[in-house]
Amino acid sequence: MGIYGYVRVSTLQQANEGESLETQLRQIQSYSVLKGFEIPPENFITEKGVSGSLEFERRPEGSKLFNQLASGDILIFSKLDRAFRNTRNALNTLHELKQRGISVHFIDLGGDVTNDGIGSVIFTILSAFATFERERIATRIREVKQVQKSEGKFLGGFTRFGYKVVDEKL
Repeated sequence: MGIYGYVRVSTLQQANEGESLETQLRQIQSYSVLKGFEIPPENFITEKGVSGSLEFERRPEGSKLFNQLASGDILIFSKLDRAFRNTRNALNTLHELKQRGISVHFIDLGGDVTNDGIGSVIFTILSAFATFERERIATRIREVKQVQKSEGKFLGGFTRFGYKVVDEKL
């Protein structure tokens, strides 16, 4: 039986400058001590600069972990949104892990969601909210980009022939 902790941040800037990865690691370590689990250091899987919108099994480290998990293993996440931002992927992945005999714990959901009917219901509802939040973030980004574009700000990419960027404006 192996016990694994998974942590993720969306951008390399968050990985290099933020506290999120370290905070997630501490939360998983504390939870493990509380539950009497011992996680070897090599069983902490870190995903730096990988969007939560990318399906868990398609992430570089997530796919390796997903394929190596075996019956009796335990997988711990600090928060649902560190694992999934897509309801379909969340439900499919949880279903497959459960079928393979792998116990999945989300600290923010109170623990094991694979062996508890209530935990499963809460997981399903909150995974829908994670999808909703991802869509809201995408909408806010599009809105900001539209405003910046209307103000003539340079949004990245190649500058058009005959133009140059000065103070973030073409």
